[in-house]
Amino acid sequence: MKIVSKAKVWIAIPLCIIVIGLIFGIINNGFNLGIDFKGGTLIHLNIGQPYDVGDIRSILNQHGLDEAVVSGAGDGNTEVLIRMPNIPDEDRVSSAVIDDISKQFQLAEKDILSVEKVGSVMSKELTQNALLAVVLSCGFMLVYIWIRFEFKSGVAAIIALVHDVLIIAAFLLIFRIQINSTFIAAVLTIIGYSINNTIVIFDRIRENTKKLRKCTIQELTDKSIKQSVVRSINTSLTTLIVIVVLYILGVESIKEFALPIIVGIIAGTYSSLLIAGPIWAIWTNRSRTKKLAPQRK
Repeated sequence: MKIVSKAKVWIAIPLCIIVIGLIFGIINNGFNLGIDFKGGTLIHLNIGQPYDVGDIRSILNQHGLDEAVVSGAGDGNTEVLIRMPNIPDEDRVSSAVIDDISKQFQLAEKDILSVEKVGSVMSKELTQNALLAVVLSCGFMLVYIWIRFEFKSGVAAIIALVHDVLIIAAFLLIFRIQINSTFIAAVLTIIGYSINNTIVIFDRIRENTKKLRKCTIQELTDKSIKQSVVRSINTSLTTLIVIVVLYILGVESIKEFALPIIVGIIAGTYSSLLIAGPIWAIWTNRSRTKKLAPQRK
């Protein structure tokens, strides 16, 4: 199977997904931002006994808080964490929610562990820090790959990383999944995971450059990728199984972290095998053609 010659196809597939995500984003006015980015109220209660999340949700629905996020906290599934979005008369509504939950589960004042408001200033700072973290991590990786391999490899790797982030973003836009601070941790995890797979590909290309001197750049890249396919897929599949199980069995906060990683692992494996290598091969081949052009005249 030829890989580099079909680079346009490999790039077109994720590009279509990204465009679809962009369309959904325009229709739905951007991402479905959670309390960490949009601001709101964070309520932490000790129920004191195992509880049904549905009971908590029904109380929230009575107060028109359909978008509120309920997740378990602490040990033994006895504590609950409620993330309420910014709403009019927020203090009154949060107090009413706490009162109704306290009546249903017979909570004392000591069981109300914390009630924190996340303001717009804090959420704006978190957004800026998140973007800065992603940009800095990509920048440092570019320098690292540039030193270890070459500048073209670094740029190809960063393009693959940008692909991974955009695919995750498109997935969140299409399915309207709420984004909180755990999403940033997931993105940074995927960046590190994906770059590892990409480095394996470039490492194989470097080794084969010395062994397969008579091969063209396209043939060299195709052979290097094929030699790395089994290792990359096995590694990704092993990790994916663990994360999927974590998503199925985990509490809400764990699912918020696991879901972007599931999408990111698939996107990262795809970009490492079918985007980073072909982009490097096309760029390198064109550079060599330009150098040889004057000699042919």
